[in-house]
Amino acid sequence: MGFLDSLSKTLSSGVDRAKFEADKFQRTSRVSGEINNIKSQIDTNIRQLGERALELYQQGSITAPEIASLAQIIAQLRDQQTQKEAELNAANAETFESWQAMQPQASQGTTSQGIPISSEPSTGYTPTTSSSEPSTGYTPTTSSSSSADRSTTPSSAVPSGATHDQSATSAAPSFTGRAYDVSESTDVSGSGLPNNSSVGGQSSAAVKTCPNCSYDVPASAAFCPNCGNRMV
Repeated sequence: MGFLDSLSKTLSSGVDRAKFEADKFQRTSRVSGEINNIKSQIDTNIRQLGERALELYQQGSITAPEIASLAQIIAQLRDQQTQKEAELNAANAETFESWQAMQPQASQGTTSQGIPISSEPSTGYTPTTSSSEPSTGYTPTTSSSSSADRSTTPSSAVPSGATHDQSATSAAPSFTGRAYDVSESTDVSGSGLPNNSSVGGQSSAAVKTCPNCSYDVPASAAFCPNCGNRMV
């Protein structure tokens, strides 16, 4: 039984607490609402008092300096309010069509103020030539020694084969003009007669002159090899 009694007391205590909290919330909410209502009434009365005092100041009935400064601040704030309201009304009155109609005019104005840029290069530009290039009037000169070099070939420029041939030629015996004897039986003149003279032109035997053509005929010849005259 004691457990049930304690449980019932706990439950009743919880219920009573909940009721208390609910009643407290209702009372505080009601009182807070009444306070806010009173504040609103006070603000309304103060506003009415201020407006009335401002009217009296503007009429000249009140000349207190404190009211004069407050009246000037209120006048400036009202002017700002009027400007902002006009700006708001103008923004609300704008439409997409009117905004779109203003765009081409704005773009044309921007283009007219810009400076056109030409993509073509300037035709008056003349590229400068490098100083390292030779002038068009330059004529290369040939050294006079080149012609001499062409006519006289140094030994260092002669091929090895040509040098060998020259050495072989120089090694051959030179012609001394000595007469080489030819056998008398050799037919040098082509006449069919035996040859009695040497290659050097010196007669190895006696010759006689043809009485008909004055040709030198060997003494042993019976006929002249030039004209065919019979030699006596």
